[in-house]
Amino acid sequence: MKLKTFILASGLLLLSSSCNKQACTSSTGIVGEWELIEELIDPGDGSGTFQPVSSNKEIKFCDDGTFEANGEMCMMENQASSTQEGTYDVTTNTFSPNSCMIMAPMSYSYSVNGDVLILTYPCIEGCQQKYCRI
Repeated sequence: MKLKTFILASGLLLLSSSCNKQACTSSTGIVGEWELIEELIDPGDGSGTFQPVSSNKEIKFCDDGTFEANGEMCMMENQASSTQEGTYDVTTNTFSPNSCMIMAPMSYSYSVNGDVLILTYPCIEGCQQKYCRI
């Protein structure tokens, strides 16, 4: 009986130690993991509203000022594709994807309100993505 208890306790200890997250440990501000839930694409007259999307796109913002996404961040796309990394700045509320195919580095704005993250992309009409903390 004692051997079974020892094996069970050892297994649980090993399992819990292998599940630690590395840099993303905060649950306030932008740091953490986010899942895309809605998009706003205005038709040009200001009447646009956020609409639900079916997506598996996620972003992880880390304590060291970097992020990693499982989809395109240079343009507003809502599906997971390839991994994209970049940086963010909490003093200017901007994020900058690496490796965008443009001449100058691009920075886009973001806002965080509790467990909701809004990313704003440069469009003639308004276009934003809404993420929920996971």
